[in-house]
Amino acid sequence: MELAVIDYGNGNLGSLLAALHRLGQNPHVIHQTTDQSTPILGICLGMQLFFEQGDEGGEGLGWLKGNVPSLQAPVLPHIGWNDVAVTDHPFLWHNIVRPIFYFVHTYRIQPHEAAIVRGITDYYESFPVAIESGSLYGVQFHPELSGPNGTRLLQNFLEVVETYGNMASR
Repeated sequence: MELAVIDYGNGNLGSLLAALHRLGQNPHVIHQTTDQSTPILGICLGMQLFFEQGDEGGEGLGWLKGNVPSLQAPVLPHIGWNDVAVTDHPFLWHNIVRPIFYFVHTYRIQPHEAAIVRGITDYYESFPVAIESGSLYGVQFHPELSGPNGTRLLQNFLEVVETYGNMASR
């Protein structure tokens, strides 16, 4: 299985690479992709870039319909641990008993299709924090900073990638 991490030039790349190394992975770092046919996990801004438009920086990749407005909260950025209310769909929640994750963000996603939402949290308002659409997976929180739950979520994603690789090689 070959794993790549997209470096968009502004993020927590070192922590993510360290977390993946602890899981026995040696990912390649790439700087952009337009291939939506392989599993992609967008983390924080990485997920926000899947959408069409954002208050933070204008146009996104437009892979998903929706926008990325600022959080409506008196204290920004939102920094800290939050519970995530997950959907019945398994998404990446397998073997995560209490889904609590670490957040650092000022913006939130607003997808046009509610059916892609796999998790919601509350910080002065309720908003989606996890999505799945085809091969695109995204989380607003930082699994690489979220202890055992984040490690489990990354392992679950690696299983998605491995399953995809096995199906593609048939």
